[in-house]
Amino acid sequence: EKVSSDITKAKEISDCILVYAQWGEEDSSVPNEYTKQWANFLLSQGVKVVIGAHPHVLQPYEILKDEKGNEMLIYYSLGNFASASSNSRELLGGLAEFTLEKEGDTVPISITAHTLTPVVMHYNSGEDVYQTMLLSDYTDELAAAHSVQQETGNDALLPSNLQTLFTQLTSQTVEPSTAEDLLDLGKEGNNGQSSNTTDDTASYDSSYDSGYDSDYDSGY
Repeated sequence: EKVSSDITKAKEISDCILVYAQWGEEDSSVPNEYTKQWANFLLSQGVKVVIGAHPHVLQPYEILKDEKGNEMLIYYSLGNFASASSNSRELLGGLAEFTLEKEGDTVPISITAHTLTPVVMHYNSGEDVYQTMLLSDYTDELAAAHSVQQETGNDALLPSNLQTLFTQLTSQTVEPSTAEDLLDLGKEGNNGQSSNTTDDTASYDSSYDSGYDSDYDSGY
C-alpha cells in the first residue's frame, strides 16, 4: 500500500515513473519469484521503467505488457559497475540506455528505444590500475594484464568470451510469475534479497568462473 500510494503521488507531479529496485539473490543470473512478482505489481501501477540491482551479476532485460495496456521496460539487474571480484560474471556489467517519447498531454509516454551496453571492470593491482571500460574498447592485451587473468591463467576475461557471456546472461527468457498477490516480506528474508546462491537455471558456461578466489570479493 505504501508503494502504491507513493506511485500515485508521484504521478501527480511527473510525466512518468521510474523505479530503482534493490532486490534479488546475489550471484544469481535469473530473477527470483519475489522479483518477478514485484515486477508484475509495478507494471500494474503504471511504472514505465525499472532498473534493478543487488545480485552483482547481469540478468535479462525486457519490456513487459499487461491486459490494461501498461508497458514497462525492466532491467532486472545491471550487474557490477565497479568490483574487485575474480568471478568473470561479477566483473561484467551493463550501462542501460533508453528513450522515452511524449506527444502532447493526452497520449501516454512511449518507450521508443532501449539498449544495454556491456562494460568490464579492469584492474591490475600490481600497477595500481583500476578502470571500468566499455567492453567494445577492451582488448586481449588488457585482458592478459588483468590481475585475475594473471592469477588464474584462464581466458575468461578475453573480450570475445565476455561478449559471449554477456549475450548468454541478458538474452535469457524470464518465465513470468503467475501469482496473484505479492509474497509476504518476511518469507524470503531481507525483502526478497538473499546472499545465498540458489539454483541458477541460466545457460551461461560455468567454465568462465574457474579459478574463483573469494579474497578478491572484498571491497565491492
